[in-house]
Amino acid sequence: MSNEAILESLAEIEAAIESESSNQDLSRIFTRVSRRTPKIRFDHTRCSMGVGGSFLLVIFAFSLPWSGAALLLIPAVVIGGISGSLILSRDERLSRISKKLQALYEANLMQLEAEVFDPEDKANELGSNYFEFQRGDYSREVLSLHSGLSAGDTADIPYQVIQFHWVDMRIVTRVTTDEKGNRVEKEEEVFDHYYRTALLAEIDIQIDAYIQSYHCESMGVRWTTTSRRFNGIYKVHGESEIVLAKLLKPALVLLLEQLAAEYADLNFEFCPDGTMLISMRQTHLLDASVDIYLADAAQAAEQLMIAASQPKIQRILSVCDEVSRFSINELRRNS
Repeated sequence: MSNEAILESLAEIEAAIESESSNQDLSRIFTRVSRRTPKIRFDHTRCSMGVGGSFLLVIFAFSLPWSGAALLLIPAVVIGGISGSLILSRDERLSRISKKLQALYEANLMQLEAEVFDPEDKANELGSNYFEFQRGDYSREVLSLHSGLSAGDTADIPYQVIQFHWVDMRIVTRVTTDEKGNRVEKEEEVFDHYYRTALLAEIDIQIDAYIQSYHCESMGVRWTTTSRRFNGIYKVHGESEIVLAKLLKPALVLLLEQLAAEYADLNFEFCPDGTMLISMRQTHLLDASVDIYLADAAQAAEQLMIAASQPKIQRILSVCDEVSRFSINELRRNS
């Protein structure tokens, strides 16, 4: 593979980075580049020979009289300098492009629109609609909120990723002894901190239903499915048995069982305003820890395509697709 082909590939990649292409577009570009240059590495053979030859000339020159040595030293230094500079400049360019590519990849992952808000006010606002955000008898705050749009199987799903923190305060009694050996009881305030991640999605049904595996509270009619496994994981309440029966079709029951094995302390709230809140123990849904390897174009294309699909978010939002696919028409008649 020639250095000219590598330079052509790098120029195409650089242009894509400068135009801030999406991860999907970057993946397509790397797929095309991989056909021309599967490995993006410069061949330094000639330059290395130039550096090595110059080094030998310098050594030989010092064995000659000064007049003869000068004639060899000048071209040796020039050839060696040019060859060495070319090697360094090529490697530096690869490093520079690789860093820019990684930065763009991570920026694309967080291409969700960040909302500016007061942490406590936003928590109170969400708490007026969702039980999840009513937790915390001492304090509660929304740490971050990003909005996005997911291309679901049945419809596009607007959603928000929310990081939430709340604090419970409890009074504990500490028993100690004073300097005279007398028993002394002292009450102290203890603060317990909790962190949760939530996805708030817009769906096309307006029902009142709660599927909870964490801190369950009784909210309406209690319902159980025919799945013992599901009933052991979740507690279900809602506006009526009819609505809950139509919501919890076998396909959705199976999916929620699977998600419970993947994410800790899952809760689902279906609200009359046509939204659904999916919450869990704090989870990093957007993984920016993957290193994109510029040297392997095919591997880079695959990594970028996987990342572009945001698999963790898509996995959780698959609940919306299941509801839309199997239950939405019946639930609409009951909304």
